[in-house]
Amino acid sequence: MISIEKSYKKILEEIKALRKTINDSLDQLEMNTKQALNTLLANVRTSIQTDIENCNQSIKSITCVKEDWLRRKEKSKSLKFIKYRKCCDQSLKTKAFLRAMTTKNEMTLSFNPDTTIKQTLSTLSVLGQILSNLYHPSDVN
Repeated sequence: MISIEKSYKKILEEIKALRKTINDSLDQLEMNTKQALNTLLANVRTSIQTDIENCNQSIKSITCVKEDWLRRKEKSKSLKFIKYRKCCDQSLKTKAFLRAMTTKNEMTLSFNPDTTIKQTLSTLSVLGQILSNLYHPSDVN
């Protein structure tokens, strides 16, 4: 009976150790998945922030050219044409940037779990086999 109790306690410790290993592995998988999500979010935020900065720069540039044009006292045709060309150039740059921005689709995030773990777990009924070996004390020597 003492031998059986020792074996029983040892097996319980082995089961507990296996469970800890499984939990540690799952924790690592969770951490890796969260890190991938965090990286994706950071990249999207950076992209959006860059778009905002480009829009603000375009607005600022067009506004500066317009204000410069309106401040000019000289009304010579050549200066008007130069300012007009600057406005057109800036307008084309802005349109190209906005066109590139609008081709980006609205993004949503979703999670598709790997079904391998669930499938494997659903096929198991126990964590391992428990074997019973019957031996005679004279077999030990």
